[in-house]
Amino acid sequence: MKLLATCLVLVILQINRTSADLRQNKLPKATDSSEVSPTAEALRGSYSSSPLFPASFDARDHWPQCRSIGHVQDEGCCHSGYAIAPTSAMTDRSCIASNGTRNATFSAYHALSCCTNCASPEALPCSGGNPLKIWEFWVVDGIARGDCLPYTLESSCNVQGCSEKCQPGMSVTVADTIVKGGRVYKVSSNVADIQKEILEHGPVQTTIQMFDDLVAFVGSNVYKHSTGELLGQQHIKLIGWGHDDDLDQDYWIAINSFGDKWGDNGSFKIASGSDHLGVETSVIAGLPKF
Repeated sequence: MKLLATCLVLVILQINRTSADLRQNKLPKATDSSEVSPTAEALRGSYSSSPLFPASFDARDHWPQCRSIGHVQDEGCCHSGYAIAPTSAMTDRSCIASNGTRNATFSAYHALSCCTNCASPEALPCSGGNPLKIWEFWVVDGIARGDCLPYTLESSCNVQGCSEKCQPGMSVTVADTIVKGGRVYKVSSNVADIQKEILEHGPVQTTIQMFDDLVAFVGSNVYKHSTGELLGQQHIKLIGWGHDDDLDQDYWIAINSFGDKWGDNGSFKIASGSDHLGVETSVIAGLPKF
């Protein structure tokens, strides 16, 4: 948490840049001729009123063979959630689509150091960036495996240049481990559409406004912003949903990148159904290329 506090100044640099890009909804073309997955027009409305969705769902339980779904990273002093959340979702979706046979992780560090137009500003990858461009980078250029270029920024914000070599001890090069994605698309902000996407293909990535009370949040209660200053944006992974009977509040289950001492062992519940902090506005997903 001390390391996290040191990068709040860098976070503020990003507040307007990423949100402007996401509002424009600039989506890349698919690498194949297929169209973006259609929205669930027949499923409009909240999941609580639809018999087609379970009242609660957790991708960690539904796909136990894909242990990456519940993995929590610590971005440290580098505001790198814009790379961690997308590469984490890519990893999960590749594992799910292959029924657990492809469980190698995608390297957030490779995306940070090699995607030249993903950061905002471009020369400062630890100051934040645009997650949609990370997804585009996966489709167009491909991303290396996590065991080749592991994330090493928990205690240092020094992002090296784009390397052609894996970490010491690896007998392969970065190029040998790069895998391209199939396509990327934006998911409708309708709750039912987001649920359908998670049920069919796995976790998705989204962006929320980040306030002081999110940084300090600890526990298993449903997070709903109530106090503190706006610090910027945070990029997270949605893995499921549920309902808190005591609060009569629907929520998303999310994985953050503040380490496992934050929230509920690194995950948290965030209010759903009202686009709280923009959680339903900027949902992005993609499919692997097999």
